[in-house]
Amino acid sequence: MSKIDELLQETLKEKDTPSAELNRRVLEKARMEERNMALRKKKMVAAAAVMAGIIITGGTGYAAYRYMTAGQTAEYLGSKELSTYFKESDVVASKKDGNYRFRYLGNASAKLKESFLEEKDKKTTYVAMAIDRLDGKPMTQEETFVASPLIQGLNPIDYNVYTMGGGAVCKIKDGVLYMIMSVNNIEMFADRDVYLAITKGVDYADGYQYKEETGEISENESFDGINVLFTMRLDESKADKAAQDAFLQKFAKQKEEVETEEVFQVGDKDLQALVNTLYGKTELTSEQVEKIAKCGTPMDSYKVKPDKDGNYQIKTENSYGSSGGSYAKEIFDVGKPRMQYYMYIEDENALILVYDLRNKNDVLQEKYYKYTVEQAKDAFAALQP
Repeated sequence: MSKIDELLQETLKEKDTPSAELNRRVLEKARMEERNMALRKKKMVAAAAVMAGIIITGGTGYAAYRYMTAGQTAEYLGSKELSTYFKESDVVASKKDGNYRFRYLGNASAKLKESFLEEKDKKTTYVAMAIDRLDGKPMTQEETFVASPLIQGLNPIDYNVYTMGGGAVCKIKDGVLYMIMSVNNIEMFADRDVYLAITKGVDYADGYQYKEETGEISENESFDGINVLFTMRLDESKADKAAQDAFLQKFAKQKEEVETEEVFQVGDKDLQALVNTLYGKTELTSEQVEKIAKCGTPMDSYKVKPDKDGNYQIKTENSYGSSGGSYAKEIFDVGKPRMQYYMYIEDENALILVYDLRNKNDVLQEKYYKYTVEQAKDAFAALQP
């Protein structure tokens, strides 16, 4: 299970019905991008890296006269092998919401030889979709959407794209946004209604109603926003009650385990309290960032410009580890510094803080700071409201 799964499952641990604070933490985490960290220190106790919504790449064009099929979408987005698993239907279903038309193109489950959405080692369910504007204007990189599977009988707060190993890739062609969502193989639930939910932004939970007595999931008619819901087509012969039971038991065990864990195990109780207070905070003022910087020792700093597709290609390395990835510039608000993650290195007695800042010229600057326990206490204390 990846770190993002562990972190997002931790946010969903609280109660049978989510509190306002729980929902806030889920959304805060989902608004930050996931970083793949290859840390060299064996005694690193915790790192936080969470995913922003959907990263969009590619340019815009003219309105499309014909949509690509699911298979064509998969190949266009980078996987010829995956394209062979989709049935060649043009559109399974179509719905309109707001100024958008949403097309559910199909789904397939596969264990790929080639890497696609980093799920090559296990069987994964992939869903293809297309989104365009009703006013005829081409889609843009600023228009971001989140797609999630929802399963009859399972509360969407607990079981969704974030907690079931999900991800997505998107690209714009001829003014149409094409997306493929991946999620842990859900064919086992083919004897239930399985839904495809699409929202504009990560605040999807309020867009849908869950009836606990029947397990039915439906669109929330009073929701002020995009909340499209399709019923997915799965092969009922793939349903597997035993696999369902094993999955649900494992999921429940993971939730129970994280309930006993602190957000960060940093050793020092006073520092622990400060870290827990601020964990998940994504918006910092310039003044707060300056206060943080003054408390620590600079480790690393670099600037990166977006490529032709509007993405920052980030790769950095220091004595504690390395990180990298491709991130859409729209993830980072201009002029708003943002904390990315905290990480406590036990044997070095150090806390590492990272923040980034996108300027008006779209240049992204990242800075890394190292802190002793006492310096970290001063840094977190400076951020207290």
